[in-house]
Amino acid sequence: MAFKTREEMQELLNELTSQELAETRRVEIITEIGQQHASGLSEYEETQATLETTQASLGDSRDAMAKMYNQINASAFGGATGKEPETTIQETITLDDLLEGK
Repeated sequence: MAFKTREEMQELLNELTSQELAETRRVEIITEIGQQHASGLSEYEETQATLETTQASLGDSRDAMAKMYNQINASAFGGATGKEPETTIQETITLDDLLEGK
């Protein structure tokens, strides 16, 4: 249903206030306003449902991106802290290893 403009709705309301308005026309106007209201509520509820679905999907995407970011950090920098892993430079070498030239 196409929604009426603000001016059209105001005209209907002004027409309702007329004392000379026939009862059948008054019922038509009230019915038309009720239909407009019901359509507006229906569209609002659909929009709310779409918004909630989109927000849930966005939250899931954000969580997935955060996990991927942490995995990339862990593999590239040795953890989510951003610190590179410490390498052990010293090794235990025996006297025999030195004599063999290792």
